[in-house]
Amino acid sequence: NGPWLWKSAADQVILNLMEAEQPNLWQVDNISCAVAAAVQLRSSGFTIGPATIDTALAGSTWPGRMELVEMPLRYLLDGAHNRAGVDCLLSSLPHYRYRHLYVIWASMADKSYGDMLNDIGRVADVLLLTKPDSERAAEPGDLRSQLRCDQSREVQICSTVNEALELVQKRAQIEDLIVVAGSLYLVGEFRKLVVGEVVP
Repeated sequence: NGPWLWKSAADQVILNLMEAEQPNLWQVDNISCAVAAAVQLRSSGFTIGPATIDTALAGSTWPGRMELVEMPLRYLLDGAHNRAGVDCLLSSLPHYRYRHLYVIWASMADKSYGDMLNDIGRVADVLLLTKPDSERAAEPGDLRSQLRCDQSREVQICSTVNEALELVQKRAQIEDLIVVAGSLYLVGEFRKLVVGEVVP
């Protein structure tokens, strides 16, 4: 990671920007659109300088979207529940340092989750399949049945989100990374257990 460099080829505008609070790959398009809008407003007479843009980016957060929570275990909360979201999550993981990767995953039963689950299972050292408190949630056993052989090194079935949290807290070490993904319901419930609130 390093400072963001934003360049408009059309207008020959180049801005050296500070890093955002959560500089993950999903943000690149969002930040580009926001900076382009600010540059356009500036050309229309609004006073928006690089320092203002830096300040806005430095404080940008999105709870539950590539949100790193350290307490002291490191949790990466990501509401990735569709193909694009899971692809962004997978592309961002190499930017984190960890010894073992734990993934807590849940999906809604009406989602097409098989391929996404297998993709995330390939990178997980331990995959914990669970179910948030929602009638739409897929059963952990149904998730397990979608896994192809030799995906992750270990698969655990947890009947509740709280059970998954307790298991990962017993096993994970401070140098490990715990990803919570697959469902916004899962991330919301997990965030409330760990942080004490769904969103600030």
